[in-house]
Amino acid sequence: MNHRGPTVASEARREAIRIATNYARLGATVGLGLVLVPILLLGIGLEGFGLYALMGSTVGIAQMFRDISRSSMNRELGAAWHSGDPARFAFVYNSALVLSIALGALAALVFVVLLLVVPILDVPDHLHSAARWMIVGAGFNTLVVV
Repeated sequence: MNHRGPTVASEARREAIRIATNYARLGATVGLGLVLVPILLLGIGLEGFGLYALMGSTVGIAQMFRDISRSSMNRELGAAWHSGDPARFAFVYNSALVLSIALGALAALVFVVLLLVVPILDVPDHLHSAARWMIVGAGFNTLVVV
């Protein structure tokens, strides 16, 4: 049986579908944001929304670390795996593990600092407890994902 692999047309169709779904996801995210912001402003007020935005930006920074490390680790682990050298793969795998632990510690440090500066920020007193719980929740989520 002679298997030649996917044709150029099928690859182009798959790529077009991938691009279309990425733009659809982006459009859905923008649409959700346009609907969610007025609802949040009405529900939690301007101070609560500011706190929500602060958490969103902090989680965004942590996700940036995760995405950078994931893409570089995938590339390096794939290259080491396909090299056929078990010692090289073990070295790269252990390095990736150390890097993940270091990035997790860096993300935890960001959230601990944010937790410590809540009293310094201009957060209303009645939102201090909510701010702390949001930081703890976002930090825990980030550490589990990273």
